[in-house]
Amino acid sequence: MSCPECSMQRDQIAIAQEEACKLRERIASDLAADKSSPQSLKSLQTAERSLERCMRSLERHLESGDTTPGSARTVSHTTVVWAIICMTFILSSCSRRSGATPSPDFEWKWPRPGDVSHSLSDSVTATTCRFKKTAIVSFDDSQNGINYWIAPEPETDTMSFSDLGTKKPRIAYRDRQEDLEVAGDANGLLTLVNPSTAGEVYVIDRKRALLMHSSLTPFFGTRGDIEMGYCQ
Repeated sequence: MSCPECSMQRDQIAIAQEEACKLRERIASDLAADKSSPQSLKSLQTAERSLERCMRSLERHLESGDTTPGSARTVSHTTVVWAIICMTFILSSCSRRSGATPSPDFEWKWPRPGDVSHSLSDSVTATTCRFKKTAIVSFDDSQNGINYWIAPEPETDTMSFSDLGTKKPRIAYRDRQEDLEVAGDANGLLTLVNPSTAGEVYVIDRKRALLMHSSLTPFFGTRGDIEMGYCQ
């Protein structure tokens, strides 16, 4: 049996995604014509927040396990991960459909918040990092091409590291904890890899109190995510 709540939330995601697509196309056209559209940018930010809320709502519903009437409230970790990947894939369809090319000199800047550190000493054994945006690239087998897009990343989805300075640091992310391995530690850069997820790397820049997180997954062709965040 299908899940009515899932269907309803997927419909809401589709509506929000379509609105965001239209706004992106309008902004791209304005940029190509050397026009300024601050109102369109504000509208796009609002649409992206709405889309993000819809996606998070569906994610929470899937994590609750209540996806089939009368079924037990259980859901596998694989199902949740697959749902997240599918939702991210929804975002990419706009870029493939519109064919719009963003301005090459466009820049989005996230100033360092006042409550985060400016550097991390070598003696620091734990830190928490947060993000604002995720840059995503994906090779589309069906179109034999590479897609580029940026997705919002809630600052509340933090990554916390502990036992830094040991051979087995740990990461806590979304109520999950995993062991990491040290791949390198030199010139103020601590490089950690996740042995349970191939292609996932964390680089902590102690000099600047930054985290660079990248991952590579073989879904929908080959897909890579990269995000940089502030640590404290």
